[in-house]
Formats: sequence, structure tokens, C-alpha cells
Amino acid sequence: MVGVSVLEDNLKDESLILGLLDRHPIGVAAVFKRKIVFASKGLARLFGWRREEMIGRSTRIFFSDRASWEAFGERLYRLLEERDDVVLEWPLQKKDGSPIICEIITRRLRPLGDDWIVLSTIRDITAEKRSLRRLKARSSSLRLELSGALEALRREKDFLRRIIDLVPAGIGVWGPKGPVLKNELLRGLLGENIPREIPHLVGRLIRGAGRVFRFEEEIQGRHLLFTLSPIDDQNILLVVEDLTSCVKMREGLETLAQAKASHLLSQERLALMGRLLAGLTHEINTPLTFMKTNIQIFGAYVEGLRRLLEGAELAGEKRKTIDKIISEIRDITKSLEMGAERIAEIITSVKNLGRKESFNEEIDLGQALHEALILTHNKIKHHLRVFINGEPYNRQKGVPLLGVYTTGRRSLLVQMMVILINNAAEAAQRRRVKGATLEINVEDIYPRVVLTFRDNCGGVPEEELSRIFESFYSTKEEGTGLGLYILKEIVNSLEGTLEVECPKEPEGLLFRIVLSGGGGGVERIFNKTFYKGVQDGHQGIGTG
Repeated sequence: MVGVSVLEDNLKDESLILGLLDRHPIGVAAVFKRKIVFASKGLARLFGWRREEMIGRSTRIFFSDRASWEAFGERLYRLLEERDDVVLEWPLQKKDGSPIICEIITRRLRPLGDDWIVLSTIRDITAEKRSLRRLKARSSSLRLELSGALEALRREKDFLRRIIDLVPAGIGVWGPKGPVLKNELLRGLLGENIPREIPHLVGRLIRGAGRVFRFEEEIQGRHLLFTLSPIDDQNILLVVEDLTSCVKMREGLETLAQAKASHLLSQERLALMGRLLAGLTHEINTPLTFMKTNIQIFGAYVEGLRRLLEGAELAGEKRKTIDKIISEIRDITKSLEMGAERIAEIITSVKNLGRKESFNEEIDLGQALHEALILTHNKIKHHLRVFINGEPYNRQKGVPLLGVYTTGRRSLLVQMMVILINNAAEAAQRRRVKGATLEINVEDIYPRVVLTFRDNCGGVPEEELSRIFESFYSTKEEGTGLGLYILKEIVNSLEGTLEVECPKEPEGLLFRIVLSGGGGGVERIFNKTFYKGVQDGHQGIGTG
């Protein structure tokens, strides 16, 4: 037979090699001019053909169509011209037509006439593609079968090296005097760095003090798993697996679990604070109502007293003193009214932030911005000047009438604005920026609304800009790394888009948020806010 004669010329001991290949679980084929000249039993089992049916036939029988066969051949032989070994993954089919994905490792043995004899090992990796667990089980089975085959392959060390080099793990054989055999992967993993445990464990296994030893060690930045098991009474099989990616994944999962636990604890604390704050605002609101009513009554009493005293005949000095006292009482009453109104505004903003609401309500962006500025007043009043659509913000005058609306959850929109305002104020305070400003622009670009928050508080380095929305990433030593991450999640929940830039003149951050909405803003603001403001004598949102 052609296949046998070819192998007789190229292999020293055909009977031994054929026996070994038949015992091997991976299909092995020798191919000459794209015809099968040798097929192992493993190959027959893999594809469902009998060995006699495959010998002498074209490798076309393993492919679903001719185009796939020609494409594989063109790629394989082109690569073989560049190097001796080629590893390819390719879709093949069994005799019954069922498809499989195979790893095909091909090596040029030696030239014969005008062509080459090539030796291929073919392995079904379909299951590996679906399940990592099955891959590990297959690797374990392969190691056990390989350890059993080593005894029979000792006399054919050169051929054994070829087989071992194709295994996807570091493989070596250790004898009483040291390493007998190492494949390329093992040399790449260890180099000359042999762990000192190996000679000790090899000695114990040779003396029969154990069947399998495993240990892990980090070498050259790689986390390696070493497995030693006896082949016979003089030789030990060493298998080295690189677990670096698995270890990193495990550490990442542990970090994520810790962060998740910390986040849940923070959520519980926030929920408790929310309940306490709700009760506190209720408790404050009740005496505040009495306070505002009594201030108004007190003012009325003072006005009545003033009118009574106007009709009384009083000496000039007494009249001046009484008028001065009444004037001061008026001023005190007015300041009390303003203080009570400020407390009422803060309580209303806090209640709005925590109240249950529709997921798709119409929101006045000017009113939402007014509430966010009230909640952040203590942070911005000493460190930051705020401009809204080019106009300086003044607490007494309130937010200018914007006439821009969007839809969504009001509390999320206010929280989003609070995060951005706080971020600028904290940067200004931390870096002691002189003349720190925050420019807020709200535009109605139908059918969208665009909000921009631009500060001049230093910005962040260009290489860190792409990471500022990552959870637990912060440029502040005391930061939690959650503020801008929550901002991104809020914008996503509002079905908007979020962009960030770091302008240089002046240096700072610019956040651009695009939300749904827009259109009809002028008509709505005239009907709902402007006309009422004119009637009440108001100049802007949040004044009075």
C-alpha cells in the first residue's frame, strides 16, 4: 500500500508508531498530494469512516463542500511554505453529514519527490467552543492518556517530542537525574526557572510516596499550576498550566463582590437617611407653618399699632423714636419672612427629590435647575459663580425663565444637576480656584433639549478623561468614584446621551447632555409661568 511504503521510508519503527497512533485519542493522518496515505483509529472514530475507506481517498471527504476544501488547502499549503508547523481551526463534517469544528495541527515531515509528506493531528473542539468545563475535562483526560502512552514512547523520543509539542500545555518528563524531556511550551513557561519543589517531589514520587502532587507558583509574572504524576518507577510526568487569566478573573470577581457589598450597604444607609429626612422635613414643616402664620399676624399687629400711634399726639422726639422702632420691627419681620420662605424652599426641594413620581412626567428644566441650586447653595455660595444662559445666577432673583421642557423622572433630573454642580464646586474648593465659574446652558433644539455644564476648575488629565465615568474611579483622594458613574446611569435611564470634554482655555470640564423633549416651549412657558409671574409680580422661577 502507498501509505505504508511512505511511512516505512520516513519512520524507523512502523509497528510501534502505528500502535501508538492508534492508541492516541486524537485523529492522526498522513497526507501526500492531498490524499490520505495513513489514518489512525482515532481518525476513524472521529469521522465515522473505516480506515480502509479513508486510505487512498482525497481529504475532500472531511469537508462539507468543495469550496471549503479548496479554501483550506490554499491556506494550509501557503502557510506551510513559510513554516514547518501550522495550526488551523476549520469546520469539517463526519461521514453521516453532521458538522464539527476541528483543530488541525499540521507538520511537514520531509519532501518526497516534488511534494511534501504532511502529518496532521485532528481534534474535535466543538464542545470546547461551547463549554470551558468540557475543555478542562478533555485536557485532564488527555494528560492521563498521555502519561499512559509515555512508557511505550520512551524509545521514540524524537517522535514523542513532536506529539508533546502539539499539546496545549507545558509537558515534561523528569527522571532521577533531572529533566529528560520538555516541550516548547514548557520551555517558554519556565525557561531556566525550575521551582525547587520539583526535584523534591520527583524524588518522593519515584520512592512511591504518593501518586499525584499539585502546587501553584508565580514565575515571571505568570501564575502556574504544576501537576506531577508517576509514569513508571523511574520517570515522572510534569504538566504545567498557565492560570494567569483565571487568577485575574477570580481576583476581579472578588473585588466586584466586595464593591457590590459596599454598594448595597451604602444603599441601605441612603434608604435609612431618606426615611429619616422624610420624617425630619415633616416635623420641620409643621412648626414652620405656625411660624409663617405668626409672622404675618405679628406684621399685621405692628401695622395696626402704627396706625393707632399716627393719631396720637406725641412730642417730636418720642414720635421719631416710635417711628424708628416700628421701621426696625418691619425690617426684622421682613427678614423673618425671607428666612421662613428659604426654609420652605429647601424643604420643598428635598421632598420633591424623594417623592414617588411618574417615570414619564413633563419637567420644567428651569424649575428643576432652581431646585438643584437650592440643594447645592451652601457649596457654591463661597466657591463658585453660576451663570445660566449667560446671565449670572442670583438666589433672590431665581433662575431666569427658560421655557424648556423634557420628560422623565423629576428626581433623577434634579440629582443629575446636583452631581454636576457639586463636582464643579468641589473642584473649585479643592484647587482653590480664583474666579471659579460654572456656565450652565439650556437649549431647546427640537426634538431634543441640550444641557451643557462648563467650569474653569482645572479639568482632568487627557489620559484619565475616558475613565471618569467608571465605577469606583476617582481623581480625588477622598472620592468614592461613584458620582459621575451615577450621573452616567441617570442619563442612560432618561434615554439621553452624555459627553465630556476638557477644554484648555480656560482649563476645565464640559459636560454635554442631550435629552428628549423640545418644541412648544415658548407657548407653554407663556401659559404656565410667565403670565402668572407677571400677575404676581415675579421676575423669575423661585422668586417672591
